[in-house]
Amino acid sequence: KKKKKSKKVTIGIDGDPVGADVLRVWAATSSYTKDVAIGDLQIQKASDSLRKIRNVARFLLGNTHDFHGRSDVKLRPLDRYMLSLLRDTTRSTFEAYENFNFGHGFRTLLDFVNNDMSSFYLDSCKDLLYGDPEDSERRRAAQYTMLEALRKITLCVAPVAVFTAEDIFEHTPSTLWHRNEDVKSVFQH
Repeated sequence: KKKKKSKKVTIGIDGDPVGADVLRVWAATSSYTKDVAIGDLQIQKASDSLRKIRNVARFLLGNTHDFHGRSDVKLRPLDRYMLSLLRDTTRSTFEAYENFNFGHGFRTLLDFVNNDMSSFYLDSCKDLLYGDPEDSERRRAAQYTMLEALRKITLCVAPVAVFTAEDIFEHTPSTLWHRNEDVKSVFQH
């Protein structure tokens, strides 16, 4: 008997393969209460969502590189507001995850990243990040807030996009995570 050759199946966008995290995002955000669709459109949406989180994380990493974890900064009202939104988002995201509602949790995180962080907070901080002196109180307050956002976003994305979370964690200086040499993974936090 001749063996049949199996067909190679590639999941991707227009024939280009995508990473495991994109598939995890797609699976997490798919409604399991009805037929689940997969195709270029669904994979593209998952890829775009993950790309948005990665880009925001890259911006946060780039603008906190010279911050040394000081928590004695004087926060502006805008910084305190963002930290409050961040706390609420983190709580809501993990509550959804604990109830196995990964789609709602991930979308809550994504809404925060898109609307509150990227479109609002980071846009309002660009002038002071690039124009203020390196040690200005406003700049340090924004950096403190951005570092807290980076930590929480990384922890919130970790259950769904494990490689992305590890990548962010590995590129963040250990002093900014307040970690010792024994902590090798975001999943040890």
